[in-house]
Amino acid sequence: AQSTVTGTLTMSGDKYRFSMDGLTVVTDGAKNWVYTPDENQVTISDYIEDDTAFSPSQFFVTQPERYNATALGSETIAGRRHQQLRLVPKDASAAVKSTTLWVRDGDNLITRLEILDLNDTVMRFDLTDIKLNPPTTNNTFTFAIPPGAEVIDLTGL
Repeated sequence: AQSTVTGTLTMSGDKYRFSMDGLTVVTDGAKNWVYTPDENQVTISDYIEDDTAFSPSQFFVTQPERYNATALGSETIAGRRHQQLRLVPKDASAAVKSTTLWVRDGDNLITRLEILDLNDTVMRFDLTDIKLNPPTTNNTFTFAIPPGAEVIDLTGL
């Protein structure tokens, strides 16, 4: 079964805000907020830099010592040539088996990635309307808890 969701991702180093249908994830480098509006629930936890966890910065600011990389060839997406690159974590306890990146010729931007998780589920992310250095505010990487939301605070555990 295949499903499609749309969303937005804003990131700066280890800080990011990811919003899609039914989920918002915000990290400010010290805390994580995960909000599910259907349950009106916010889970707050300490940000822990973990080489084995999924983080957008791992795939957009890749550290070569973490992965074995293999070139897979090229493909045309939306009329532009892309190079495919497969990344396999060197750490056997990583949260994913592999990630395939599509890197656009000319500007070297990643416009698609596919993640193969430990359950052999493939998640594909098509990145469109990419803006470099978008304007941000002090609130971009913090989360305002909606009134009446249930809060599960796991910080300090």
